[in-house]
Amino acid sequence: MEERVKRWHRSHVRVQAYVTREEFEKVKELALKMKTSVSELVRKAILDAGKLEKETYWKGFDDGWYRALDEVEDEGPFMFLGIEEFAVSCPKCGKPMLFSSRFKEQWESKVKPILAKAFSNWAHVDCFKK
Repeated sequence: MEERVKRWHRSHVRVQAYVTREEFEKVKELALKMKTSVSELVRKAILDAGKLEKETYWKGFDDGWYRALDEVEDEGPFMFLGIEEFAVSCPKCGKPMLFSSRFKEQWESKVKPILAKAFSNWAHVDCFKK
């Protein structure tokens, strides 16, 4: 039995943290709500930190992207100093895909013809009235 315990300790590293009694009670309460042990809850939280980091990154990216779009909305495309850019949500993950005229070959051969066709029946409001 003792050998098995030693083997277990060799393959499992202890992670230790000190928290106040109040903090521990909150963690314990959360573990009860989630029907898991405190150890399992903490382990899961640590291992899911990478996922949380990615979610936090994309949340920040999205917030920054939409804030920038709001700021240039009144300025129009001239804000980009001749560079045409727009974003479309990815149909798989929902995160923005950026299309830019900076990538000349892709822009001229793929993006621009699709845009021209998609907007071929559009006109200025005043032009429609004529």
